[in-house]
Amino acid sequence: MVFPVVGGTQDTGYDIENSVRFDNNANYLYADRFGSPTNADKYTLSFWIKRCSNGAGDELFSYNYGNDSSNIGVILSLRTNDQLRFNGYAPGSDHFDVQTNRLFRDPSAWYHLVFAYDSTQSTASNRQKIYVNGVEETSLATSSYTDQNFDGFLATTPNSNKGFIIGSRYNSSGGIDSASYTDGYMADVYFTDGYAYAASDFGETNDNGVWVPKKADVTFGTNGYHLEFKQTGTSANASGIGADTSGNDNHFSVGNITSIDVTTDTPQNNFCTLSSVDNDGVVLSE
Repeated sequence: MVFPVVGGTQDTGYDIENSVRFDNNANYLYADRFGSPTNADKYTLSFWIKRCSNGAGDELFSYNYGNDSSNIGVILSLRTNDQLRFNGYAPGSDHFDVQTNRLFRDPSAWYHLVFAYDSTQSTASNRQKIYVNGVEETSLATSSYTDQNFDGFLATTPNSNKGFIIGSRYNSSGGIDSASYTDGYMADVYFTDGYAYAASDFGETNDNGVWVPKKADVTFGTNGYHLEFKQTGTSANASGIGADTSGNDNHFSVGNITSIDVTTDTPQNNFCTLSSVDNDGVVLSE
């Protein structure tokens, strides 16, 4: 059995040193597409997240949701019902929509999430996968999969240079959607362009039966990146909060994120936090 990381220090030889805090208040990370895709039929996103509130409709990651009806994009979100959704859209309709039955409501836990897209698979249910703490989600509230060999979002040049965004999404007018900011912490973000990986490439079960991070041996592709949040600068470079440590130098810009939002609350150093669940109406604020 696999459990969320709920505290303590797990020694696997790989330590996540930092996370970045999104406080549901107009802060996010963003970047344009960095080049033509290595293979638009495959990609993987892996990261750890710790929620700060429930029922908020957190948009964790998106690409290219704007006012150009010819564009293709993707949104990863925790819905207002606290289900996890992996949704790809194409002109006029969704081209896939996968949503869990599982609810994510524990504000004390770090969850490891992996989203893998591989439209080359002959079996439809293998084309989009969600993994939580090392286990593939198979109990799904929605399970609509893309057509075989359908190019993913990287096939489309971003509308008005609006590409990757972490911690929110662009709205249909091409601006930041103010109702979609993430409220929580995120750590160890991997994105691979042209390669679909499983959760076991990014984590493992330790001797105590706890799912913990490991150093991923992956191929990043042209648009791939690894965000570790080790720096505190606000520029899109190797000294910035959004520095890419994959070797690609695919650095992210910051939107209203400063050095105070870089924290040492991580999956292996889990801080105690005040709970937003069953708090008898008490208002929590920073």
